[in-house]
Order: sequence, then C-alpha cells, then structure tokens
Amino acid sequence: MPAAPALGAERSQLVLLLSGGAAPLKLDFSETRSFTEFAEEGSLDVDYGFDTGFGGEAGLRYFFTEHIAAEAVFSFLTRNGSAEFTGSFPHPLYLNRPRPATGTVSDLSHKETTVHVNAVYGGGEASLGYAVFAGVSFFVKVEPALIGQPQYSHAFPFDSVTVTSVPVLSPSKSAVGFNVGGELEYRFSDRAGAAISARYSRATVEFDVDGENRVKLDAGGLFVGVGIRVRF
Repeated sequence: MPAAPALGAERSQLVLLLSGGAAPLKLDFSETRSFTEFAEEGSLDVDYGFDTGFGGEAGLRYFFTEHIAAEAVFSFLTRNGSAEFTGSFPHPLYLNRPRPATGTVSDLSHKETTVHVNAVYGGGEASLGYAVFAGVSFFVKVEPALIGQPQYSHAFPFDSVTVTSVPVLSPSKSAVGFNVGGELEYRFSDRAGAAISARYSRATVEFDVDGENRVKLDAGGLFVGVGIRVRF
C-alpha cells in the first residue's frame, strides 16, 4: 500500500489569509493649541488616550517560488477612548488674568483602514509553516475623534468659566507608512491551517483642527491576530 504524501508535498501558489485580532498597545497623543479671545491669546492642552483596538485582516499571498511570495492584505481597526483637556481662557475685562477650566470627553473612537503590500519569505516542514514579511502600508483612512474648542458660559465679574459643551470633530486623512511581521502556522492538511501572526505598522498623520492648529499622531502599531490559511 503506498505511503500518504507529506503535508506540503504539493506546493500551493495562492494562499487566502483571514485573521481577527487586537492591537494590545494603547494609542496616546497630545496637542497644545492657541486661540484669540478678547484681544488676548488663550491656550488649550489636550491629552488623548485610546484603549486596546480590535479588528481583522483579509488578504492573498502568491508564491512565485518555493519560498518567495508577495501579498496584499486589507486590515481594519477600531479603538475607544477619551480626551482630557485644560484650557486657559482670557478675561473679558482684564489682561493677563486667564481663567482655567478642565474637563474630560468620553466615548471617542479611533478607526483605521489600511492596505499592506509586502514581500514575503515563507516555508514549512511537516505540519508547521512560517512566514516573515515587510513592505509598504497604505493607510487609506485614519479617522480619529478629536475635540473642538470648548464652549463655556460666564457671568459678572467673569472671573471663572463653566464649560457647557465640547464639540467632537471627525476628520479623515490618508498616509503611507511601513509594516513588518511574521506568522506561525499549524497545517491541518495541504490546503488549510490555523495561524498566529504579529504585524507592526506605522505612519505619522497630521490633522488640521481649526485652520491654525494641528494634531499629529502615529497610526498603526502592533497587531496580533489569529486566523486561518487556505491554499489553492
């Protein structure tokens, strides 16, 4: 009776990649903006903090040789977070007598949609497979929730302010960055397997807040995924 062929004996050129996972590291960034009220300059300091993100990846990998491949992977990620601000608001009657105000804005979101285009080196032995990859990341859409200028009320003698509302801005921008990573796979058969992967990507994105002030943040970060690999 002939022996069964070993896994991988028949090399597959096209691999479907599907993963779900998390970005375990938090996203933190800050900004300081200035504005003019009552012929005097005020300031606003904002600290943003977004929690662990969750998302997924889907892509195709094509092997030109036994070990060399290229891949294109679509990924999405969403985070929840908040912003803490400290404002210094000019006095309407006196110069150099700013009125402080602080606050927190919750239920903010941060979303990223990215396409990674990579060169891949991969292989395997028996039921175990591996791949390492690196390439260009096209951050098609980075959508942070940023806060606008706090609105406030005050009454004579105007020595203090009460923040009444804080608008939430939803800008969107694209950027180009990079990514590197790798994966380990357990192959159930020549056609299917389960994999754990890690990818680090990065792109710096800058947003206009009000025409005079900008916010800069680093999109991407570490993403750890678990998923399936299907060969054709």
